[in-house]
Amino acid sequence: MTQNAKRWTISSLLLAVTAGMIGSALFTMTQSNEINVNVNLPAAVDQFDDQAVTPPEKRFGLAPDYQVVGQPIQAGYQRPFSVASSVDRKANARLWAPVLAVHGKHFLNVPQQTGDCVSWGLKNAIRYRLAFQAWKGKSVKAADPFAPYLYGLARVTVGGNRPSCRSAGAYPAYAIKGFQEYGWITESESAQPYSGRLADNWGCDGPPRQMLELGKARAKGDAYPIRSTDELIEALTNGYPCTIASDFGTSTIRQRDGRQVAEWDASWPHQMCIIAYDGSGSTPYFYVINSWGANAHPKPLGDEPPGGFWVTLDTVAKMIRTGEFWAISDVPGFPANELDWSVFDRVLKASTDKPATTTKSLALAL
Repeated sequence: MTQNAKRWTISSLLLAVTAGMIGSALFTMTQSNEINVNVNLPAAVDQFDDQAVTPPEKRFGLAPDYQVVGQPIQAGYQRPFSVASSVDRKANARLWAPVLAVHGKHFLNVPQQTGDCVSWGLKNAIRYRLAFQAWKGKSVKAADPFAPYLYGLARVTVGGNRPSCRSAGAYPAYAIKGFQEYGWITESESAQPYSGRLADNWGCDGPPRQMLELGKARAKGDAYPIRSTDELIEALTNGYPCTIASDFGTSTIRQRDGRQVAEWDASWPHQMCIIAYDGSGSTPYFYVINSWGANAHPKPLGDEPPGGFWVTLDTVAKMIRTGEFWAISDVPGFPANELDWSVFDRVLKASTDKPATTTKSLALAL
């Protein structure tokens, strides 16, 4: 990975990164209220088949008794969850908008290659939160956590070899404890690319000691068990993604209200991530990003990242009642980040007006 850093203002950032590079960003404010960005661009990011999809036998990894393990841990968190002074049920908060503003394109949706969905659901929540903070100028880096590290934390470092090496999967609550106590690392820091074999190895032996020491330096994040749709809306509209474990599954995704909407008509012992809430219409929706590859689900009809689908508020309410949801923060607690999400409208419009390979320069007003 190259260490050559280049410097742009936010108005020219998208010009440089829409060529397909995703790197880590360091933001500083200038007196002219511009944001200067140092971007370390990797030499090659698309080192996987972007048409690949996780095979059916590798898709699920939610421990069957995850609720038995998770409920006592969730009970230790005081209620209620409170970020803002009120819940904006009419908001249209899309957490991929800061990603487009910072990187110029969506995160890559790399297909998981073993039953490590718990780590991918958490990884997605962390990286969307870091991108939000990078856009706000409150984070040193917009980085991409390494899923095998999170998987090893959940199964070995915290889980004590639960489940055993003979089976795949993990407990969401153990992954949360691992994130809070041992932080996260990046793929470049691991010096090896993601693979199902590596995830299985770290899921059996735990992350290497030097990786744990590196990750612990970032062990300042927080989490909260979401127990209602109002809490979920409050988290998302303030920039906090939520990783979700449930038995929700779908074999039916239909076009509705200009989006791809999934019905709950199957059972998946699976963990994913919610990264958007749209309450601007008559029916409120949430967007779920999966970890099976960009082509695992029908192509989005709007500016959404590929590899996901929308679900209704009623569906999410059922998922919360029967599953395990965690809001993710990169700092202690959940400070309010109330903002007018329409500030991203130009970025989102540009992402649908032109192909992803088209270069476009945008200025983002703060």
